Amino acid sequence: MILSTSEELNALIPANVSTSPERLLTLMEQTERTHIVPLLGKPLYEAVCQEYEKLHHGEAEDEEGNLMDANNLVSTESDHFGFKYTPMQQLIRLLQVPLVYMTLADNTGILSVSLNDGGMNMVSAEDYGSAKKDDREAFSRDCFRNAHKGMEQVLLFLEEDAHADEPVFLKLWSQSPTFYMQYGLLVPTATKFNQFVPIDDSRETYLSLVQRIRFVQDHKIRPELGDMLTDAIIQYAAFGPQEKDRTHNFELAACHSVVNSFEEDLREHLPFKRYDGITSEELLKLRGWNRLLLLLQTAVCFYVEMDNKKLRRPDSDKDAMYALERAKIFIQANTALFEGVIEDSPLYIKEEETSSTKPQCEKSDHRPGGVFDPLGSYYL
Repeated sequence: MILSTSEELNALIPANVSTSPERLLTLMEQTERTHIVPLLGKPLYEAVCQEYEKLHHGEAEDEEGNLMDANNLVSTESDHFGFKYTPMQQLIRLLQVPLVYMTLADNTGILSVSLNDGGMNMVSAEDYGSAKKDDREAFSRDCFRNAHKGMEQVLLFLEEDAHADEPVFLKLWSQSPTFYMQYGLLVPTATKFNQFVPIDDSRETYLSLVQRIRFVQDHKIRPELGDMLTDAIIQYAAFGPQEKDRTHNFELAACHSVVNSFEEDLREHLPFKRYDGITSEELLKLRGWNRLLLLLQTAVCFYVEMDNKKLRRPDSDKDAMYALERAKIFIQANTALFEGVIEDSPLYIKEEETSSTKPQCEKSDHRPGGVFDPLGSYYL
């Protein structure tokens, strides 16, 4: 567990919640299993629990080597004591907030009822009126909102650590399904998806769309492009164009279960910027792959947007189909750029049938009534 004492709980629960801490602590065990473990992934969760055990027994040390216990972690007087929390201790503190609020939200009904020999009764007090149904629903809704805000903060904290020069949680978190980089997708991060469809840069929202992104990818994009080209462009989206990033990203991807199907021989066909510079021909290929990736990401994001009631726009379907059509035209006009991964594609045109290996503009940059912007809009 990552919270086990009534002192910790009293420091974290809202001031107007006066239920018995022992009742909540019992319910929190289930909340940890259903919400916190999936959020972190089992390897990182186990590491967090090990650190918490040290805190629980007063055997943990802060950044400066001072001994501290679990109560010091939530104490409002911690600055007075001069504790400087380690990254793992900061993560525990961040996790405790959504743990408490999600427990309250999931168990509002249980906490408001007393079950004894006399039967089932609503919990109340002489100086309080019984909460109405609307009040209970508002309380539960606000607890859910605060819990999800807390989870969002945890994901942002872990992502910031992943980009640090000396990350603490990267290897463990990369094995989690909530890892910020979804290596098996054309749109592998929340930040990238947010560039096409506004989701308030929410990691939780993006993770909730991952299955739909994969469905669109497999049922809309793959049949049009073929397996090899689709897999290659997915790897290009994941590993990036910089040679210095390739090894690092592939090591992380190897920890991610989705990437087990990645074919290593495809990587030799991916363009990248080498340490020792790049030729004009390589630069041309790089720009072509970037262009195709952008068009495909546009199509995927708009198809996902089209299928989501909260995100849908009136033109989502038209924009998605138009972006995919532009991608297909671009591939057919530049077959040579994708040599080695395009041969099984329905769009494959033999080299002798193409007039040039240079990237060609699509047949038209216009459609009736507007000009297409690959970042996701049409301008009249």
